[in-house]
Amino acid sequence: MTYTYSLDENDFLQYELYMASRNDRIKKQMTRGRVMNFIFFMSVGYFFFSGGNKILGSYFVVIGILMITVFPLYSKWRYKNYYKRQVRQSSSCRFNVPEILSVGADELAVSNDSGSMQIKISDITSVDETDRYLFLSVGQGEPIIIPKEKLSNIVDLTSRLNDIIPEATPYTEDLQWKW
Repeated sequence: MTYTYSLDENDFLQYELYMASRNDRIKKQMTRGRVMNFIFFMSVGYFFFSGGNKILGSYFVVIGILMITVFPLYSKWRYKNYYKRQVRQSSSCRFNVPEILSVGADELAVSNDSGSMQIKISDITSVDETDRYLFLSVGQGEPIIIPKEKLSNIVDLTSRLNDIIPEATPYTEDLQWKW
């Protein structure tokens, strides 16, 4: 069965953000940044309080409290901009180019203007499903990004993939995922 769709910048960005949200190292970096900023501002606030300057001390304590609540939003914004730049640099040649996905009994074939790749079903290392995408990871190779909204027969594709992908392949259904 053959499916045709095109990917835009946001599709590649959503893949990068999804993978980043599942990466333990990035989660630790975000938490560490939040805690370090909180400790820094509270320490400076304490320094000013102990020195008798209650106004500056209060200012830094309030900023410390704001940092613990606002920093996650800022951090997500920074990561999103970082990945947006990375996607523009590495994948811009694939934006709005028709992709043809062919699903066979034991392999997938993806082709576009720049070439084609054939993937054995056994080479798929994981399948991740969000409310808007299917992400098929293929070892060290390029992932297959399938936007659900751009396919009219996504139910057929999903059932076909469920039929041919082995049970041992990790399947993550994260329909509530949001960056």
